Amino acid sequence: MVLRKVEITVPDTNWQSSVASSRSATVRTGGRHAALGSILPFRPQKNELQESEMTTVRSRWFAVALLLFLPAICEGEDKSTFTESGHTTDNLKKVKRSLAKGTAVLLDVRELNEWKAGHLKQANLLPLSIIRKGKLTDNQKKLLRKDKPVYCHCRSGGRVLAVSKILRSRGYDIRPLKAGYTDLLQAGFEKAK
Repeated sequence: MVLRKVEITVPDTNWQSSVASSRSATVRTGGRHAALGSILPFRPQKNELQESEMTTVRSRWFAVALLLFLPAICEGEDKSTFTESGHTTDNLKKVKRSLAKGTAVLLDVRELNEWKAGHLKQANLLPLSIIRKGKLTDNQKKLLRKDKPVYCHCRSGGRVLAVSKILRSRGYDIRPLKAGYTDLLQAGFEKAK
């Protein structure tokens, strides 16, 4: 048997570093031209083993935390929760910010006569009566986006719940606002001229 000092490069298990670390070990080989399979893997010393185990534990905890919070991190503002009655818990500042960025759509589900009496500048008309019939024109279909949250409002927050039930069953991210038209004007949403 021949004793040789061999340098083996092993990947570092520390998640903060992607650099492989080099370690030296003395291994026995069966002769001058030993096969790679005969080289025994490096066995760390006791202190290194404890450090390695701690790194593995930290890495596993980090992975668990990442899996738990990754959906929230990736989705960011797109996640919404709802009250018991079914209205979105998104505050009006968030709604205004999303509309200004173009990352959301606002529907007015009141009827045409209410729309003509006054409506919000950023809103699009899609009355509940039309949604219930299910006969949307091509232009009305374009208002409904599956890739963006769709906020909807009415006069007092009642009709939006019916709209929400219908459109959510069709795969839309509908977020019914409890605030009605007058409340939205008071909150600073701009009235159309």
